[in-house]
Amino acid sequence: MESNTFITGILISLVFALLRYIEAKLIKKQPIVLKQTVQEILMVYLSYILGVFLYGQIVDPMNKLTSSPSVFTTDPDF
Repeated sequence: MESNTFITGILISLVFALLRYIEAKLIKKQPIVLKQTVQEILMVYLSYILGVFLYGQIVDPMNKLTSSPSVFTTDPDF
């Protein structure tokens, strides 16, 4: 995996944390449970990393299979 994957995962987790904070403070007006919030942020991060890994393991090899095989179809030169 590339380092871009980890940076993107961190950015997605930060956006999720911001939205959770806005939801808890402004919409529901409830106190923030730090342990539960950290667990959810880690789940979002790990889900993204696992999704990118599985995509790379499943879809990329399938795209390579759709290319035509390289074989000789003409008469030999000898």
